[in-house]
Parts: sequence; C-alpha cells; structure tokens
Amino acid sequence: MLKLFSLRRWDTYCLLAIASVTWLIITSIRTHRSLTAAHHPRADTETLMPVPALERSSEPTWTKRHELIVRRTLNNDYDVMLLGDSITQGWDYQPDAWQAHLPEIRTLNAGIASDRVEHILWRVRHGLFNSAKPKVVVLMAGINNIAITSPQEIARGLSQIIKAIHHRSPSTKILLCGILPSGESANHPRRAKILRVNKLLAKMSDGQHVYYQDAGSHFLNVNGSFTRSVSSDGVHLTHQGYAIWAKSLHSKLPRLLGRISH
Repeated sequence: MLKLFSLRRWDTYCLLAIASVTWLIITSIRTHRSLTAAHHPRADTETLMPVPALERSSEPTWTKRHELIVRRTLNNDYDVMLLGDSITQGWDYQPDAWQAHLPEIRTLNAGIASDRVEHILWRVRHGLFNSAKPKVVVLMAGINNIAITSPQEIARGLSQIIKAIHHRSPSTKILLCGILPSGESANHPRRAKILRVNKLLAKMSDGQHVYYQDAGSHFLNVNGSFTRSVSSDGVHLTHQGYAIWAKSLHSKLPRLLGRISH
C-alpha cells in the first residue's frame, strides 16, 4: 500500500514538473516578444488606459483564465490574492515553495501570463473584484511593459490598479512588489529602467493601505547576475526562485494579515 501511494505521489510530481516546464517554455516565448518589442507602438497615456476587451479576450486561453479566476473569487476561501502576470501565475506550478514558507496562508492566484499593467487594470474593473474582498493583494506587474512604456506610466498604471482595487474593496491592503531584475547580467539594458520604475513604486507606500517590498537583490549573485538555479531565462523563476520569493513574502504577509503584532 505504501509503495502504491509513493508511486502515485511520484506520478503527480512528474506530471506537475512536465506541466511546469511546458508552461515555462510557452510563457518565455511570449515574454521575450514583449520584452524585445517595438510592436504595439501606442502612446504611453493610451497604453495604460483600460484596454478594450478585444485586446486579449480574443485569446481563448486568456478569456478562459480570466473567467476561471472570477469564478474562484466567489468562494471566499482565501485571505490573499496574488495578482500579476506569468511570474505570478507560475505559483500554480510551484505549490511546494509556497507551502514550505507560508502554509497557513490561503491564496487565490489571479496571475495571467503575458499580462501588461493595462490588462490587469481592465481585469480589476471587469469582474475580478465584483465579489472579491481579500485581506491582502500581492501585486507585481510591469515587466511586460518595460519595452514599450516609460517608468512614469508604468508606475501610474500600477497606481490606477491600486485605486481601482480600493474603490471596490476599501479594506484590502496592497503589498506592492518591485519588478524583479530582468536579464541575466547586471548590465542588461532592462535593469536600469526597472530600477527607475521601482523607485517610483516605493513612493506609493503609505504604511496603512499600501506597502512596498523590493526583493530583487535576493535573487542575484554578488556580481548582480542571475543563476540558472533561480531563473532559467533571466525573467521567469525556478522552484528555487519561488522559494526565495516565498521567504521574502513571509517577512511581510503575516503582519499584514494581523497574525503577528507590529
């Protein structure tokens, strides 16, 4: 019986690993297109307006994922909503990393691969918070805007997301995460722009409704580079990368949930 259970558990891990690798390959291709884009040459002010539903709702996988997340918000069996793009959605494939550091915190994963800031704003305004009232939202987004949007507009868009959430759920606290370093080397062109965005995001923290966390340095070597053990492509995280992020979140989330006194 024990042998059978072990085999079944091993099969589950294998299937999860295969799904994780497949998903990572697909999202890496999509993210590469976003990060190197000169496509969608729209003005910054237009980029961060709530986009028409047709922009992504013509993608069956995006629509299906958005609708699934909205349905899951009806259960109210979570304390924390994870909101973002593929890096956030990747938590679905790394449950062990979360359980190792935050096993007592119930989450709803609202990440969708390839989402830019304006897509997340659209989702918040179109169903995501119709009934959702999470105690905390962990928000990390903007990496897919880096190639096409100014730091000021990325920050402005994230500010709009926060305001839209608080309009619908005033008591929700926001843990605003700095965009993680992107590009394998310390001198990668994206690094400087990400730093400029993060400086603007840090100013949004008010210590009451919005809190800021920049965990980027925890993912890098002393020379500022990524290792393959943390990120396979310089953007998306491995299991070890998610373990680092979970450990970082552990220093904030229990307090924001009122489980540890200040």
